[in-house]
Amino acid sequence: MVNHDAHLSIRPLRAADIPQVSALIRNTLLLTNLPDYDLETIQALMTTFSTEAVGALARRREMFVCEEGGRLSGVLGLEAAEVYTFFVAPDRQGHGVGRTFLHFAEDLARKRGIKELRVSASLTAVGFYERLGYRRMGAENDSRFGRTVDLLKRL
Repeated sequence: MVNHDAHLSIRPLRAADIPQVSALIRNTLLLTNLPDYDLETIQALMTTFSTEAVGALARRREMFVCEEGGRLSGVLGLEAAEVYTFFVAPDRQGHGVGRTFLHFAEDLARKRGIKELRVSASLTAVGFYERLGYRRMGAENDSRFGRTVDLLKRL
């Protein structure tokens, strides 16, 4: 477990976390991402992040959770040099949780000899990544996750 301050801890996702992680992601999609996407896209994403689907993701990639005072406040997946499945609970956005969590992923990537980190970000999250030094690699993409923007940060 990694402690980044007195209240935040980051650890590998456990099987017992999967239902909570699914609920956190689905809640974030509804409360945070809905303004940037149509309801049809959000509904498709809700299916993509069902409990079963999150369990399958956890078997394919390295995933971490962020906790504050024992409460799950975020999830982040890493696969090679890419960040995936990065969500912060809506009520914890704007409080440094996402920044701390992403810095954790960047530090881990550096320790592994990775020179750059990529992310295919939702439209909702592009500004967050840009504020943390990520740069757009091109125009918006239409993917099965709706419109996204590919970003890169040299570590």
